[in-house]
Amino acid sequence: MKLIFIILSFLASSAFAYTPSLESLLRNGNNIDVGNNTVLANLSILEIDAENNLPLKEDDLVKKETIKLLILNENEDSPKLCQVNYKGGVMSNASLINYQERGFKRLNDVIKNDENVDGQFFYATLSMLLNNNGSMLIDYLKKYNSQIKLNTELVNKDKARLLKKYKSYLIASRDDEEGKLENPLKPIAEDKKEKVTEIKNTNFLDSDSLIKKVKVEDQFFWIIDNNGLYARFDNDHRLRELRVKTGVGEVELILGKFVIHGSQIEFPEFIWFKNANGKKYEIRATKVSMFQDTRENHTKRIKRYTKASEENKLVIPEVKLDFIL
Repeated sequence: MKLIFIILSFLASSAFAYTPSLESLLRNGNNIDVGNNTVLANLSILEIDAENNLPLKEDDLVKKETIKLLILNENEDSPKLCQVNYKGGVMSNASLINYQERGFKRLNDVIKNDENVDGQFFYATLSMLLNNNGSMLIDYLKKYNSQIKLNTELVNKDKARLLKKYKSYLIASRDDEEGKLENPLKPIAEDKKEKVTEIKNTNFLDSDSLIKKVKVEDQFFWIIDNNGLYARFDNDHRLRELRVKTGVGEVELILGKFVIHGSQIEFPEFIWFKNANGKKYEIRATKVSMFQDTRENHTKRIKRYTKASEENKLVIPEVKLDFIL
């Protein structure tokens, strides 16, 4: 407990100089922790005109796809994604085509083909928005911008080293009945005291030089604009815009106003997603929720999906969005 108190004191010493890291920006503090709950999202995906954002039609029919996503977090260190695909943009048992299950922790768990930059971008974003975990999106951004850093890469080495010494001191002092060991946080020598004070007054995480606070009209935004990467977050850490230059073209996200769904989960009212070929899609959530779940319940769920798929015998459309499983 004493060590925890010291760590909190270290972090608080520079709280007023707070500048968020990218990792912290990719976590929505307005959403509750997912924990080991299952997250459900019903998504409608509509191809739209890149210029006027109106639905594209083919033979007077709107081009639309509908999917159900279930993110199973029973094992928080190894989340799983179950995706159910439906035909004709209609979500019902009668239109269920199939389902797929993948790991949902690393990019290659979901989209194994590294050349599918659209698919990796799509699912990494959904992991951040639905599971409140930006690790997949950071992995994606690091592929195209070597200056992107994780929190572990921003840790102040002097401060971490001092904390490690203090931890070792606490352990060793249990057997130090005569009190001969020197507390590394309270050294005797004046020069060492000055050095410790200097270290304690620094940030635990070094500032990320890529992140700038910018005022646009009457609002402040956190912005990254560097080497083909542009990201804009509002003052509450909600992602509003993201553009990434990849080897095959630029991918882009524009996120609308965040609204509250079931289980008090914030999700954008709409997402405009432009793929590397310049095609544009509008993604809307018809339902987002979170609930306690068990492996047994999911097994029953899978049996229902399998039964519906076998009874329907629907063929996967020849023209299918390549960024969707």
